[in-house]
Amino acid sequence: MAYQILFLPPSHALAEHVLGYVVRRRQISDEVVAAAVVPTIIYPANMYAALTIVHRGHLGDPTGEVITGAIISGAMTQPASRALVDWPETTNVLFKPGRIAEVVQVPADELTDRWVPVDAVLTRADSLELCERMAEQPSLARQIAVLNQLLERRLLCAPRPRGSVATLVEHLMHLLPMMSVHELAQRAGLSERQLNRRVIDALGMSPKLVLRLARLQLALRQLRALARAGRPPSRERFGPLALRAGFADTSHMAREFRSFTGHPPEVLRERLRVPSPNEWAYDLPEDWLGDR
Repeated sequence: MAYQILFLPPSHALAEHVLGYVVRRRQISDEVVAAAVVPTIIYPANMYAALTIVHRGHLGDPTGEVITGAIISGAMTQPASRALVDWPETTNVLFKPGRIAEVVQVPADELTDRWVPVDAVLTRADSLELCERMAEQPSLARQIAVLNQLLERRLLCAPRPRGSVATLVEHLMHLLPMMSVHELAQRAGLSERQLNRRVIDALGMSPKLVLRLARLQLALRQLRALARAGRPPSRERFGPLALRAGFADTSHMAREFRSFTGHPPEVLRERLRVPSPNEWAYDLPEDWLGDR
């Protein structure tokens, strides 16, 4: 394989805020890279913010912009793609929904659907630590240790939000696909207007969009589990899956899939049957919507 991709857990001190690390390291030579076809990472719409450190090489976005160094990306309300221009080596920190604002101390809605250079939201010293001190480390373990230290230090200085909406969303994640905005507001002890303001500040999107993405994630989880168990649902059997994920019917689910992934369910069914290193983002729901 051209890449070794590792999924690593966060430190104990970061477990409340960080879902985990995705580490991508090249396993092919520079000569092979020069002749290879440029692969692309596909991201469905999701609630996860990320810190991406590009250690070697470049990422490219659909507009042709080349990304180097370290960048912060917020939640995504639409599918996105990034080209691995010259097969870069990267480390991604995946933040739990609503936690990025506590780390960078920037309202989450200012990061939604954006990729922002870290020096625009972090101090110069922190930016250099990410881009240079990590690169100086002789091993992956030492690189992750530097990353942990930086994130722990920033969280120690961050003000603790009162009545954290992020905590509420985390605790209710397995119920969100079946909930309405009114029910979520009742659980939070807030009016719908108050809930809307707090959810946008914390997660960068409206409560209604949070519920829609929760349904998508549950449907992706169920679709992937069936496909990889050798029992991919036929087109006719999408109905029960749609209802279990909180959709009104298969047409409703198909519209949401196209809006949030760019593909209908039957196309993703085939793609999810065989795991692809460049589509690891489709595996994220497993950590959030398991049985509780």
